[in-house]
Amino acid sequence: MLTQRTNPSHLLYLRPPKSYPFTTATPPPPQQPLEPAALATLILTSSNPQALAQTLYSPTIQWTPQLVNTILKRLWNDGPKALQFFNLLSHHPSYSHHASSFDHAIDISARIRDFPSLRSLVYRMRSSRLGPSPKTFAIIAERYASAGKPHRAVKVFLSMHQFGCFQDLQSFNTILDVLCKSKRVEMAYNLFKAFKGKFRADRVTYNVMVNGWCLINRTNKALEMLKEMVKRGLTPNLISYNTMLKGYFRAGQINEAWNFFLEMKKRDCEIDVVTYTTVIHGFGVAGEIKRARKVFDTMVKKGVLPSVATYNAFIQVLCKKDSVG
Repeated sequence: MLTQRTNPSHLLYLRPPKSYPFTTATPPPPQQPLEPAALATLILTSSNPQALAQTLYSPTIQWTPQLVNTILKRLWNDGPKALQFFNLLSHHPSYSHHASSFDHAIDISARIRDFPSLRSLVYRMRSSRLGPSPKTFAIIAERYASAGKPHRAVKVFLSMHQFGCFQDLQSFNTILDVLCKSKRVEMAYNLFKAFKGKFRADRVTYNVMVNGWCLINRTNKALEMLKEMVKRGLTPNLISYNTMLKGYFRAGQINEAWNFFLEMKKRDCEIDVVTYTTVIHGFGVAGEIKRARKVFDTMVKKGVLPSVATYNAFIQVLCKKDSVG
């Protein structure tokens, strides 16, 4: 009888495997993402752009437009560092800047009067098809005006269409407001006359111009704007009247202000807390303490609730004559 001989080498597959001692390694804890404040501090203190870029490109940081904008705001007082951060992040392998972040960077570059960077950002924004938008141009125009370059501000408005952003009534009102608030009211008025027909000037347009003339104490011109508004079929609103009233007090024309206030009451204007506060403050500045008190009492009797601004104005009135207590 034949017996089958077993090849010992085949038994190797049946032997239990050798046991080896092993240890379980504890994985390192996941890195916590840096908070905006810590990132801003890191950017401010970094002197090595390459090392900073590596940190910014770390996958542990989940970049969002909100996070970028928050950091840009925190870097507001150090414009060059803010722009460095923005430019480094522009080369991020997976994140792309949002239009709002471009607007922040443009505002910063204009504020520190780095106009070459401003122009570069506008062109980059356009090449990325993110704008520029009317808001972008409003930011630039305002910065030019505050820098004493009102003609540049007007040029920005007139050149909007070259960047695919066409002027409209809102952008027209914005440039007028920018010029008026920078006390370039004559320039604003010339622009107003040239384009009020094209853009169909509305109540907001006229209110802007009324405010502009009042800011430089040209109340006669402001009143002309109100009259022209009515002739064009536009009804002045409470903002129109309150602006004119404040303009009279600003110019020290107390009698004109009071007569205008009485006229508002005759026309059944819905006189609000802003109106009363304007009169109280105006009389107080003029030293008319009794009249200010009388207006305050009338306001309360009419059921108009005083605001914080009203109380502040009234307290200033009393303190001015040492009448507290």
